[in-house]
Amino acid sequence: MTPVNPVGTVEDLHASASRRTGLTDFGPDDYTDGLAVLLDSYAEEAGLTPAGAKANRAFLRGILTARLLSAAAWRAHPEYVQVPIDRPVFVTGLPRTGTTALHRLLTADPASQGLEVWLAQVPQPRPPRRTWADNPIFQQIQAGFAQHHVEHPEFMGVHYMAADQVEECWQLLQQSMRSISFETLAHVPGYSAWLRGQDWTGAYQRHRSNLQMIGLHDGGRRWVLKNPSHLFALDALLAVYPDAAVIQTHRSPRTAIASACSLAAHASAGWSPVFTGKEIGRSQLDLWARGLSLFTAERARHDQARFFDVRYDDLVADPVGTVEAIYGHFGLPLTGAAADAVRSLAATARAGGDSAHRYTLDEFGLTGEEVDERFAADPVLPVGSRLPVGSRLSVGSRQFDGDRRGRRRGFDLVGEEGVDEVGEGVGGERGADQEDGRQRDENAARYQLGAGGDAFRADPDLSIAHLPAEVQAGHEGQE
Repeated sequence: MTPVNPVGTVEDLHASASRRTGLTDFGPDDYTDGLAVLLDSYAEEAGLTPAGAKANRAFLRGILTARLLSAAAWRAHPEYVQVPIDRPVFVTGLPRTGTTALHRLLTADPASQGLEVWLAQVPQPRPPRRTWADNPIFQQIQAGFAQHHVEHPEFMGVHYMAADQVEECWQLLQQSMRSISFETLAHVPGYSAWLRGQDWTGAYQRHRSNLQMIGLHDGGRRWVLKNPSHLFALDALLAVYPDAAVIQTHRSPRTAIASACSLAAHASAGWSPVFTGKEIGRSQLDLWARGLSLFTAERARHDQARFFDVRYDDLVADPVGTVEAIYGHFGLPLTGAAADAVRSLAATARAGGDSAHRYTLDEFGLTGEEVDERFAADPVLPVGSRLPVGSRLSVGSRQFDGDRRGRRRGFDLVGEEGVDEVGEGVGGERGADQEDGRQRDENAARYQLGAGGDAFRADPDLSIAHLPAEVQAGHEGQE
């Protein structure tokens, strides 16, 4: 007798998403292959506890719900296909390398648009911002964030998030079940092996269609998007966005891997006795080393003028100058209003607070030398490097001194003067990057796991009555 999959089956997950929305059209079947493989991995490899099964079930149901809402919005607004997406900007790099900070700076420009959290979770044409506060879906998602802010006030100063905040675009790729996010939350080697053999072009085509629909009323604004997982599919991204500008961020890989492991551990705490400790360290090191290697190889085949490299230390030291250099490199107009908005955000972020939590590589069975070896091929940021004192690095039209180090505060850019390394255990060097630590990662994980805050604990009723009127119209005649 075949054991019951605690996460569910392809059929019952679809039924659950349809009950939540009243919608039944999931669009073309370009995703159930990945869903089936992932469910098999959950059942046979992940070792999920009841809590882990519940969490991942809610995660998958949220993805299917988003597919339904995208399809409904496309039917209601067929004109979305005419919306141009010209010269979008993509920010990518290893986790914890400044992608969030840079993304928020770039989207401060009034001529730009980013993907707001609530519209990634409940895709629809972006309503006028003045109406958001009265929108029941927005209210529900924002209430989840507000509750989390009350429960974890220390998080407000280090990585503020809200329903109207721009965030990563990985949720759009998840709609096609082509996403490395599943590998950061569970031991799913079967799914990982399957994903490595997939072409992500179709996933990015759906990604683009979602952006066209969400930006239906903002066609003249430039999209600025960010996601570390773009490392894994640069060729597919550029096939769908042939005029894209790509920014790659760089920082000590020791920092990136330690933080990625810490985030994975806290995000999945209590979900599996398998995905813990050394297994997290091994899997996350392999995942991100492979991603950077793949990106580097694919990048070499494209025109290098469409890429721009940003070092974390330079972004911390001079955020406004970094943005100016990016605009100059890509020939983008930096208007007075845009420059003022960037300066204002930079000043506001630097007035924020700090966190002082710690984690080490050896918690995950890793050493700094092991991480260094896996990332030795990074062409811009040598292992463990910062600019030697007295040297200079050109960034666009600007130059930075080797003895300029990031000050504390700003955009989730927390740094101390001194070494830029993560401690390796008792006796290891301890630097500022450890401040990205446990509590911050645990809080971030709770934001990232699904629709409306703690989606694995809540099951909001996203009925058709709560959807935008135009989506309801597109739903007429369905069961």
